[in-house]
Amino acid sequence: GLWGRSYKPLQPSGTGYVQVLSNACLRKGVDVRTSAAVTGLVTDDEMGRVVGVRVTYRGEQRLLFANRGVVLASGGFGANRQMLAQSSPLFAEMGSDSHPGATGEMIYTASSVGAHLRNMEFIECVPGGIEESSEQVRLDYDPTVVMLVDENGNRFVEETSPRSEIFSAYRSKNIRRCFTIADSDAVERIGLARRKSLYRGLYSGRSWRCETLEALAEALQVNPDHLIASAAELQERGVLNKPPYWAVRVFFKIHTTLGGVAIDTKARVLGAHRAISGLYACGQMIGNLHGKNRLGGNGINSAVCFGRIAAESILKDS
Repeated sequence: GLWGRSYKPLQPSGTGYVQVLSNACLRKGVDVRTSAAVTGLVTDDEMGRVVGVRVTYRGEQRLLFANRGVVLASGGFGANRQMLAQSSPLFAEMGSDSHPGATGEMIYTASSVGAHLRNMEFIECVPGGIEESSEQVRLDYDPTVVMLVDENGNRFVEETSPRSEIFSAYRSKNIRRCFTIADSDAVERIGLARRKSLYRGLYSGRSWRCETLEALAEALQVNPDHLIASAAELQERGVLNKPPYWAVRVFFKIHTTLGGVAIDTKARVLGAHRAISGLYACGQMIGNLHGKNRLGGNGINSAVCFGRIAAESILKDS
């Protein structure tokens, strides 16, 4: 991307955001209930306004009524094979780096009260680690300083292309094995927690480190002449010039689902003809924000920004 999109907290993997919001909830006495599965939305039969939720809590069915509004913030469906098969069958059997709770039931629950769904077929993949593991052994955090090559050692796509285009190139060329390659400068720029996983990969056979490109080609079992020629294209741009060289095997994984409920600029959930009174949404529940491609960092926009907007709208609307 050409412009900055978010601030990066000091704590890794989003924990900085969670800590700040959790502390704010504790200070304000928010009643946070875990293991409380929402099974439905409660509406006013006359007006269709959402007035609460049905939950299963401690083995009992309960109704929780909302004085002002209900905000849906339950995420996408990257961990739900059935929803993936229905929305975009191509991705149904792929690995996923989504957390286990990304099952998306609330998207269909919102649809049952009239919410309009958008872009359910749009799934975004990233070059993740080994298929059987959720551990992130990756090099592609900054696409401007890495190289993607196929099993022959050839670049097959511009690394800074949108994620959807990279995955499309991978599929259309029937690539059997794919690697991300970086030099030591690029690795030193990776956050410490993610770099730790990369070093652990050296001992588990999920990453490689060699002093020369020739040695790396031998380790990866790719054509050394092709790999050196591919690297030369990027070395002219000032990339891949500082050994040792690192590589990881790429297994494309579902990273985020881009479909969900449609909202307006006030975070109100939209029905076929108007906003549904009392119902708001933010985060990966939203289906009409990113389109076909979501840039890295823009998950903050849908989650934090529209979460705040939803709260402001509730105060104004009630």
